[in-house]
Amino acid sequence: MSDGAEHDRIRSVTGSPLTAKAVSALRPDGHIRAEAMVDRLLQQSTFDAVPDLAEVLPTEWVPDLLGWPEQGRADLLKWGAANFDVLGPLNQRAIDATEFAIEGVNFAAWVASESLPEGSMAAGILEAAASGVLRPEECPIVLCDYLFPSLDTTVSGLGAAIWLFATHPDQWDLFRSDPGRARQAFDEVLRLETPVTGFTRVATRETAIGDVQIPAGARVLVSFASANRDERKWDEPERFDINRANASHVAFGYGVHACVGMGLARLEATEVLSALARRVERFELVGPPVRKLNNTIRAFSHWRCTVRSELPVRVAISAIEKPQKNFRSTTWASAGSSWARSSRASPMPPSSSGWGQDSATSVSSEVMCSPPPRSASDQEALWQALAREVYPTTTYHHNSGGDPQRIPDLSYEQLKAFHARHYHPSNATFF
Repeated sequence: MSDGAEHDRIRSVTGSPLTAKAVSALRPDGHIRAEAMVDRLLQQSTFDAVPDLAEVLPTEWVPDLLGWPEQGRADLLKWGAANFDVLGPLNQRAIDATEFAIEGVNFAAWVASESLPEGSMAAGILEAAASGVLRPEECPIVLCDYLFPSLDTTVSGLGAAIWLFATHPDQWDLFRSDPGRARQAFDEVLRLETPVTGFTRVATRETAIGDVQIPAGARVLVSFASANRDERKWDEPERFDINRANASHVAFGYGVHACVGMGLARLEATEVLSALARRVERFELVGPPVRKLNNTIRAFSHWRCTVRSELPVRVAISAIEKPQKNFRSTTWASAGSSWARSSRASPMPPSSSGWGQDSATSVSSEVMCSPPPRSASDQEALWQALAREVYPTTTYHHNSGGDPQRIPDLSYEQLKAFHARHYHPSNATFF
């Protein structure tokens, strides 16, 4: 939610360790990890292509690169999915995800308050804050911007790739004959099964697209998924063809707001697909795939497959055991008319910035495990907590004019209007 100089300032921090040269240096490690994962899968023969394959590198390797602690990793996918749910329409799924989005930001605040591995991406964020490039309160959000978008998007792309190759064996044979086209093949997967279906943008001036008039200040829904299947751009857009000239797809966005981590996502995917191509003759579906429901991401939740391998199984490389930080995950639950956070085993670790300090009333384990239906006051408390913790420095410009307000200073009704204006499709312009 930034543009111009503000966007450039933040991108100067997040983009520096993700340049083409920096990502290229990571390829040997990615290659070893992909080969080890394929070894394990071939020993199983039958596996779930999402948790057993697509989720592995994004949830194990990327947090290592970031410097994310071992504890809390079990919740990364939950927090990542919540991040994309709250960016969608203001439906019950977005409301349900709010507590987990807040939980993820709280954990990131704790990470930002700790001593982080030297040379890690997270350490670079703290160095940027120390040098004045970032404000200290921005560090947790920038940490989340690094990690959470890298999870569901890459998982979605890899899961879709295996499904498409399983259902198009001729394309798998074509890819196996020339694994050097891994990037082109993965780009075709992203074109056809675009993970992030769309985001919104604001028109800075009055314009027209086709016969649709767009007033200045209008919130416009940019549908990446639709653009990637636009018959005016692509011949037979519904057909999966890894020979297609597809470099101009917009699955990673476009221009200055293009995905900062696209190089790393491509590295993960191409190393996994290349390792599979060297070892796997055929993927075969075992039962129907199950789609994951999310307000923004198109992905599979589960689908089982069997692989036929031409080559003998090698011994898998053992994972290196890493030290664990002493943190136990928190849960949110309803207590009376407000939402309270309580740790399953210990309080939220203290944070020098004030983030993550736990002053909420504790709630029973029964409530934590099975929260009751949310009342209007519960929902109001959740959304106001989201405003305080996820949008601490964002300002809101009213349609009616006047001075901008900080998001945490908005009333509940103003906060709903902010979310509706920025994310709700019913208030956006479609093409």
